[in-house]
Amino acid sequence: MAAKGVGEYFHFLKEAVSTKWEDLAFFLNFKTTAVRNIKRRNDDDMSRCKDMLEIWEERDGDKATMDVLMKALSKAGLGKVRDDLKKEISRNDTGAKRTSRKRPSDNQPPPKAKKMRGSKRQQNGDGAGPSQSGAAKVDVTQYFDKVISSVSYKWDDLARKLGFERGEIKAIENTPALRDPNQRCREMLERWERSKAGGATLRILKQALIDIDERKTAESL
Repeated sequence: MAAKGVGEYFHFLKEAVSTKWEDLAFFLNFKTTAVRNIKRRNDDDMSRCKDMLEIWEERDGDKATMDVLMKALSKAGLGKVRDDLKKEISRNDTGAKRTSRKRPSDNQPPPKAKKMRGSKRQQNGDGAGPSQSGAAKVDVTQYFDKVISSVSYKWDDLARKLGFERGEIKAIENTPALRDPNQRCREMLERWERSKAGGATLRILKQALIDIDERKTAESL
């Protein structure tokens, strides 16, 4: 039904459902004890809703589909949320089609590199121009402050796109010293940079931001 997986809409849903998350949980077949556990380990309704949806996706696997979620929203009396979700899906599908049309074919040969012209001083890489060894690697950590100030409220969605598992995200979320989104976002980004070493690139960070609908932030880096 959608270009994105069901999990990609959990951020949207946690804000739209919020205080009604228990009603939705009932129609996603959560038992009272499970709902009580979710309440106990989360401080607010949006976090509880997100946690519940992630548990549902993990628990039901391939059966955790968008159609099942839509039906549960309807039964829970959340018809407006269901309709808004359909619009969000349609908007994302349209954006994905436009991007695929602009993307060059995989079979298209890469453009030939142009020969660099310049003085010997430039070619020797003495600071006046690019050296023969290529461009210096960008230090991605210099962009962390900007990312945090712009999208810390979606830090967990960004974490998923950067390859964090649910357990790793919950570990950050449940760390007593990390009480606000800014702290959690910084911790997540620093862990990503340390764990990936040379693989934590600006290109990957930008794509992850675009994937959580933060293209403006990505383009500003």
